[in-house]
Amino acid sequence: MPVITTSPLRSIVLISALSQDAFVDTDNTQLESHTMNIGTGWTTVSHSLGIGATPADTVIVGNQVQIINDGAGIVTNIGVSDATISTDWIPAVGNDNRNSLIFRFANSVNHLTINMREDNGDIRIVKYQSGSSTVLDTAAFSFTEGQNYNIKVVLNGSSITAFVNNVSVLSAVSTFLQTNQLFGVGRNTGSNATRLDNWLVTA
Repeated sequence: MPVITTSPLRSIVLISALSQDAFVDTDNTQLESHTMNIGTGWTTVSHSLGIGATPADTVIVGNQVQIINDGAGIVTNIGVSDATISTDWIPAVGNDNRNSLIFRFANSVNHLTINMREDNGDIRIVKYQSGSSTVLDTAAFSFTEGQNYNIKVVLNGSSITAFVNNVSVLSAVSTFLQTNQLFGVGRNTGSNATRLDNWLVTA
C-alpha cells in the first residue's frame, strides 16, 4: 500500500477503492443509467422474497439514493468476494425504516444482508437461502431518524463483521455464497424519504 510522507511526524495512507459512488447526478436519474465514480455500474434487483423490482424503483435524488418501493435494491459486481463494504444510511423522520447492506448476492432468495431496523431498534446479519431467512447475529441499536449512519461489513473468507460508525456491533461465520461478488443496498420497508449515500468498497 503506498504511503505519502508529508512531514517527519505525519503520513497519509492511500486506500485503493474497488468500487465507489458518491451518487452525484441529475435528480431522478435511474441508478442503472448512472455512471459510478469507480465500478462496473448498478443493476436493480429484488432482494426481498417474492417482491419484484424495476429500474424506476432506484433513483438519485439530491445526490443520494432513493429506493421507491419495498423490496427493491441495487447491486454491483466488485470483482472479489472478500472486501470491506460501506455506505451511509439516513433513516427518514416520522417513519418506520428498514434497509439493508446486501452482500454476496445471487438472487432474491439467495444472498446475505446487514439489516438495519430502526423501528425494532436493532441490526442483524441475515442469510437468505432458497427462500428461507436465518438470523446469524443480532444486536440492539437505537437509530435516530434523520441522522447519518455509516454501515460497514468486513468479509474475510467465512468471517463476517459488521460496524456502525466504525464500532463493531455484529459478527458471524458462514460459508454460504462465499465466492459471490455482487454487493449493494436495498430497502425492506419504510419511507421514500430514507436515503443511502457514499458507497465504498476497498480490498
